[in-house]
Amino acid sequence: MISKIAPPADRDSGSLRQRRLIELLLADGHDVALLARDGSEPGQREAALELEAMGVEVLLGDPERSAVAHAAGRPPCDVAALLARVRPDLVWLSFYDVAEAYLPLLRAHAPGARAVVDTVDVHCVREAREAELSGRPADAIAAERTRQREVAAYGAADALIAVSDDDAAALRVLAPAVPVVVISNVHPPEPQGPGPDARDGALFVGNFRHRPNVDAALFLVGDVWPRVRAALPGARLTLAGGSPPPEVLALAGEAIEVTGWVPAIAPLLDAARVSVAPLRYGAGVKGKIGEALAHGVPVVTTTIGAEGMELVDGEHALVTDDPAGLADAIVRLHRDDTLWTALGTAGRASLEARLSPQAARTALRALMTLTVPDRFLAPAELGDAALCALLDAYVTRYAPDAAASLVFPTTNPNALLTRLLAALEALGRDPETIPDVAVTPWPQGAPAPRSIVALGDAADFAPASDAAANDLAGEGAAPRATVAVRLPADVADALIQLDALVAADLPTDVEVLALGAPAAAEDRLAALSARAIPLPADAGRRLAQLRAARHARAAVLIVLEPHALPAPGFADPLIAAVEDGATLAGPFGLRVAADGSLWPADAAPDALAFDALAATVATWRAMPAALAPRHGMAEAQLAAWATTLAHVPAARVTRQPAPPATVLICTRNRADELTDGVELLVALGAAEVLIVDNDSSDATPEIAAALAARHPSVRVIAEGQAGLSHARNAGAAAATHDLLLYLDDDARPGPGWLEALSRELSRPGVANAGGPICALWPEGHDPAWLGPRLERFFSVLDRGDADETLVPSAVVYGANWAVRREALLAAGGFDPAFGFSPEIAIGGEETGVAWRLHRHGLGATRFVAAAAVGHRIDAARLSDAYLLRRALTVGVERQRHHVALDGIDRDRLMRDANHAAARLLAHVPSLSGELTLEEALDAVGAAGLNQENATQAADHLGELSACILLLGETRVSLGALVLHLAAEHLDGRLRVKQTA
Repeated sequence: MISKIAPPADRDSGSLRQRRLIELLLADGHDVALLARDGSEPGQREAALELEAMGVEVLLGDPERSAVAHAAGRPPCDVAALLARVRPDLVWLSFYDVAEAYLPLLRAHAPGARAVVDTVDVHCVREAREAELSGRPADAIAAERTRQREVAAYGAADALIAVSDDDAAALRVLAPAVPVVVISNVHPPEPQGPGPDARDGALFVGNFRHRPNVDAALFLVGDVWPRVRAALPGARLTLAGGSPPPEVLALAGEAIEVTGWVPAIAPLLDAARVSVAPLRYGAGVKGKIGEALAHGVPVVTTTIGAEGMELVDGEHALVTDDPAGLADAIVRLHRDDTLWTALGTAGRASLEARLSPQAARTALRALMTLTVPDRFLAPAELGDAALCALLDAYVTRYAPDAAASLVFPTTNPNALLTRLLAALEALGRDPETIPDVAVTPWPQGAPAPRSIVALGDAADFAPASDAAANDLAGEGAAPRATVAVRLPADVADALIQLDALVAADLPTDVEVLALGAPAAAEDRLAALSARAIPLPADAGRRLAQLRAARHARAAVLIVLEPHALPAPGFADPLIAAVEDGATLAGPFGLRVAADGSLWPADAAPDALAFDALAATVATWRAMPAALAPRHGMAEAQLAAWATTLAHVPAARVTRQPAPPATVLICTRNRADELTDGVELLVALGAAEVLIVDNDSSDATPEIAAALAARHPSVRVIAEGQAGLSHARNAGAAAATHDLLLYLDDDARPGPGWLEALSRELSRPGVANAGGPICALWPEGHDPAWLGPRLERFFSVLDRGDADETLVPSAVVYGANWAVRREALLAAGGFDPAFGFSPEIAIGGEETGVAWRLHRHGLGATRFVAAAAVGHRIDAARLSDAYLLRRALTVGVERQRHHVALDGIDRDRLMRDANHAAARLLAHVPSLSGELTLEEALDAVGAAGLNQENATQAADHLGELSACILLLGETRVSLGALVLHLAAEHLDGRLRVKQTA
């Protein structure tokens, strides 16, 4: 499969359909690989890992053919090499523009593969309808241009997939010579939701990147909803879906909620009385309608919305196109329980009959029979007599309508076709009444598809399905266990790890997989009889685990992380522990403290470090796709998931030593945090821990002195000028080592943090590094309180489990931040205008350094996935009020950084102020009157927005305020709103309300 993205299960109808079709293909025994051309949007790594866990090999990004992947810095993708390795029988191309880009490559490098274009919808039909609605000549011209492109792309395919009979009819006009198979959306049965009495309001669902959904939302709120409210004054409307533009956000107001992206749509469907889809243009089958019908929710829609689903007005749904009719239908379904029940039941039954998994499975099997029958590959060079004999054997064995194809590869199709026609004439055969014969242009050396049977002179026409066993022939008995080693990117370190594995003298019944092995490792791989398994350059831990599970031939799999050095005899105790029933086994035990931090444990551990873990292949596949930092340390999450842990210290594995570094803890009046943080660092073997006491007035000086007296590796200095930047600069000057690892006093390093961060920082060209910051929530924390993607306001950093180079504005956070001393000094150190102090309430001092490192070419910033810390979060911060204040200061910080880097640019400040104002008022159109910044922030909090929208509004308010103040003004008029500002707002300080 080649598509624009790796399809997530929670974004849009097209992605969900593709995901469910992949599940059906896998269930039928097909091998599936997927290239996501763009593959760089948020959530793509998670979607890819979920697919890998299902058994799909995923490659993210092809920067040569995708501007999105290029802009994101994705590594090059060698499509020719991919095709040669996978040897596909069928290439499924999602969307016509993907087909445009890849069909020439397929014909050149995989000539035997059948190319199928999944149209998803007929784009020119949708665009022509939009042009008719808008009346704009430019839209009509664009639709015609799309039609011409679709004609070319579809005409070059071997088969087309339509999602409805209506789309199939349109495709037969565009590409009359190409067969079309209808494979629609897939909707498995859903649990029956509550009855009508337990529901209220109307729900519109749509991915707002799709223009028809934006138009439908505006039409619904502008033309339909006022009529509904006139009849039902208490009616509520919810507009749900990702990426709402400003004009949709502006629709929020009394009894209208714009949710943005939601992780699951089922709760909204179970709460809604009616699902409404007032689409005025579009094509294909509408997933939003199918999802509603699957949940038994009655649907009100238009003719366009109902297209392709065979919905009968009044029987399966209420279908009408005019605003009054749509409003009347919504009102009827609010008032008439009998109609509500009848439509919900009939709509659900109609969906199960037409768009069920079984219907899709039948259609998929028809597609495979059509495009990939039993296929035989003739020899490239045949004399006339051999050619005639081969043809005779083939047409004698197979009936004209048999699901079989004889493929003749050639570099001269016309000449070969002439010879074939002559041979058929000599045999007395009519070319119109024989089974399929394909004359295929075949470049020299191009690989054959995996399931095709290559014929010799004997012309043995065995069924193609029997050939699949060839790939497994000669492997012999399955080994007792598989050891998979994920090798580091640095070649020298990779060879050190492989040398340790060679010296470990593995038993002969243990196979070795080398994940991401460099070319220089060939002799080590030979010594280990290891198989080299390719990994993408940016592969992370979970992807490596899944690739290992995919290729392992044994039931037990041991995975070694980079820089884990095994000793002789390490494998047998781990294998035995898993064979004895342990879910996970490993040599590095961890104690999970009450706050969720991880400490080394020699006995009865609560968790295991990732360095060396053993489990069954089935367990590796079943592990969670992602261990998100918002839920705590990854090792603790995995331990909580596992049934039983086996601590196996006899399986001796060590970590490769790393260069010495100084760990700096800058602290002010946080005496209660200091002891645990320092003791953990000492337990992890830190070469030097430098405590910088930043003018503390509590017990910090005494506690720091006691820690230094107890541990030779701990030193203390005092910085009398209050301010985090002052403390960090003082620490940099006093440190013994040149690698500086800054750790917040409430941060707790995870296993391997020291080695991973100092090793990365010592690499040539790296100036700055950091890693994941995991939330250590206080006792009693409600996990459901904080909305998705908002953990960043608590300094929780989640960039996945793969290392990557960051370019600002992408940065690592100050709670877990490291820098080379010479690079820090060359960048001017930490700017005292940033960093929390009694006078400054904005952070970002490390962000300024990262920007200057980048601007001056002083070295790269690296995210190091193995360098995780836990961040203890104060219970006092768990409030919507704190969240909004923090979001506001982030907006202030952004503009302060612009000015610190580039000076005052009035034109830019005016543009940014206008943009921030527009976004603020789109979220909170009710803002009005003469308000201070503090009052405006209170009004945002009282506006009834969900957390995500409220924090966005607060961010825009902070950015607007900073722009105005940096322009030298303290007052700004925005329509009905007059905002009053004060100088201290530029430092993020808000005035405290005076109580009576």
